[in-house]
Amino acid sequence: MERLKALMGKKGNRLEFTADLVDLLLTDRELYSDEVLFRDAVEEIYSTLRSEALENGRKDLVEAYENAVLLRAS
Repeated sequence: MERLKALMGKKGNRLEFTADLVDLLLTDRELYSDEVLFRDAVEEIYSTLRSEALENGRKDLVEAYENAVLLRAS
């Protein structure tokens, strides 16, 4: 996560980080060309959404968490 924060030049809470990361992944930048960096990002998205959706009861994020589970499995 620290490597990604440095790459993005932003700091914030985990949910904001995940939203910013998704925005970056959807741009034309070559952010995800490094496989290790991409796997780290997927793992961070998964763990953040799991924490928010399951442990903190954020029902609005359950669908996003389910998508993260599929992304992580693939």
